[in-house]
Amino acid sequence: MKQSIVVLVLATLVALFSGCSKSNETPVSTEVVVIESGVIAPNITIGEPLNHATLSDQFDKEHTLTEANKVIFAFTKDMGHVVTDLLKSKPDDYLSSKNIFFVADMSKMPSLIYKMAVLPDLEDLNYPILIILDEEKGAGYRNANEGNRIMVIDLEGGNVTKATFLATTDALLKAIE
Repeated sequence: MKQSIVVLVLATLVALFSGCSKSNETPVSTEVVVIESGVIAPNITIGEPLNHATLSDQFDKEHTLTEANKVIFAFTKDMGHVVTDLLKSKPDDYLSSKNIFFVADMSKMPSLIYKMAVLPDLEDLNYPILIILDEEKGAGYRNANEGNRIMVIDLEGGNVTKATFLATTDALLKAIE
């Protein structure tokens, strides 16, 4: 009986916090924006290494972002789905073969929902998704003007060379190919 109640409560919480968007949200621009100089976010500056660049994946394995060629950041659920939908159509080693990390900022998600509903799904995937659960850490990577879009950071020798902001599968594929 207790287990049934817990399952019912979790199902209700998942329904409340997933898939619901506010009708007054600003539509996401499909324009691709490329930035090649300046400060992108508190932890991201063109020409410098990423700050606080070690994150854990869904299996609690640590990864150092500066070891990648590119890093894909998704700060919203919708943009996370754009990335994962693309990855579902690719081989499991697609990201690793290109030396790309995918970072999902889930810091605004209630921890119970993350632990009980999202993490088990992530653990079923055969590729790592680096997770940000701390809001302060997430804010360090989020661009104030483009936080509702996917951000692809290009790295060379550990230093940031460019940031691309996009919102479609086609644009993402072009940015990482």
